[in-house]
Amino acid sequence: MIRKPRTSADPDVSVVIPTLPANDHDAVVDALREGTVEEFEVLVVDDADLDICEARNAGIEAATADVVALTDDDCRPPPEWLARVR
Repeated sequence: MIRKPRTSADPDVSVVIPTLPANDHDAVVDALREGTVEEFEVLVVDDADLDICEARNAGIEAATADVVALTDDDCRPPPEWLARVR
């Protein structure tokens, strides 16, 4: 299942976060919202049946931005991370 807890009409960056149903991904999404980039989307691939590579690939396929960044559910990107990725 792919959820989009953060969307944008015209995102500069799509962030893909593979996770498992038992894991919490809210803190990484909150850290991204506190960043310096306004136009981005977050795709959380929450599927216990997929391995991490399959989950990342599913998120990349569903992304709408030209630039895709990958992070994990236990990471806390610094505020300038998306600006550097972009």
